[in-house]
Formats: sequence, C-alpha cells, structure tokens
Amino acid sequence: MRFAPIATKFPHFLHGGDYNPEQWLNTPGILDEDMRLARLAHVYTMSVGIFSWVSLEPQEGQYDFAWLDEVMYRLAENNMVAVLATPSGARPAWLSAKYPEVMRVDANRVRDLHGGRHNHCYTSLTYREKTQAITSKLAKRYHDHPGQLSCLARSFKVKTTRDSFVIVTAGDCSWCRHSAIFSVAKKSRIIGEISWSRGGPCWL
Repeated sequence: MRFAPIATKFPHFLHGGDYNPEQWLNTPGILDEDMRLARLAHVYTMSVGIFSWVSLEPQEGQYDFAWLDEVMYRLAENNMVAVLATPSGARPAWLSAKYPEVMRVDANRVRDLHGGRHNHCYTSLTYREKTQAITSKLAKRYHDHPGQLSCLARSFKVKTTRDSFVIVTAGDCSWCRHSAIFSVAKKSRIIGEISWSRGGPCWL
C-alpha cells in the first residue's frame, strides 16, 4: 500500500450512509432489522446524530444518551463503525422558543421560523453556547468508544432552491452586520473608510 489509510482504526473502504434511528425509537425491533439489512448490504459505516439534538437534549440541560449508547453498541457488535455528527443540523423547538435570537435573519431583515434545516444565526452567543454544550457532552462520552470512527462537524447552512444547493455562511441580524463590519475594520484599521463606503457613518 503506497499510502496509509486515513482511518487506521478501520482501514477499509467506507460504505454506508446517514442513519437516523432516533426517528423510530418507538418502533420495537427496528434496530434489529436495520442491523440485519446493513449486514446484507455489506454496510460498514453509519453517520449518526446529525439531526438528533432534541432526542439527546429533550429539555434544556436534560440529556438522554441511552438510545445512542445502544446504537453505538449495536454498530460495534455488528462490525460497523459510526461517524458521530454534531447534532446542530436541527435545533430543538425549546431552543428557538426560549432564545429566538438563535434563528437566522434573512437579507430582508426577517427572522426565520423554527423548523428549517441549518437556519441558525452563527453570530448568536446563545447558539454558540448551546452547541458547544451538547458537542462537549458527546465528545466526552464517545471519544474512545470502539464503535466510533470519526466525527462530523456541522458548520454550514444549506439553502435549497429548485435547481441548486447554495451554501450560506452569514445572516443579516444586527449582530451579524456589526460583527462583519468590525471584523473588516479590525483588519484594515480604517473604520472611517468603511463607514463612508456604505453611504455614511449613520449606518454604523
């Protein structure tokens, strides 16, 4: 072999896909059947936890890892590995209701409603705090789990249209606007020029 495998823990071709067993937690036997079908398909890798935030933290500060413990165990038992994702792809409803500032504001200064994928305000200190909390819990719990191969960090918003997927990296709330302005100002050290280029100092 000319190059060492990227994943030395599992030096094989990674065949698999996204797996969301939390959607069927109330369906007895579904995990058994999933494992059976995965073996038949020679699946080796599952990306888990991508949209599982509310299943892992159903209420603020109250965590439930029992179902994910079982999934991780069953994957390892069946000679499969998990790519464990940060669950920030789908924010819990309790987070949006209690902290509306975590929802994105679009270019028309309209705040998104809860329910869309990746519609977070990345500048929100609350959003950063809450994602750090749940991600830290996952890292501490599963960092040396035999069923974990690697991690998948969700760090972008995908806005879909009929014809394409567009990666969106910034919102338009007051925090986002001021953060962008002063970030550039800090680098250029010419905040006055930035102000006038935007039509005058009144915009700052």
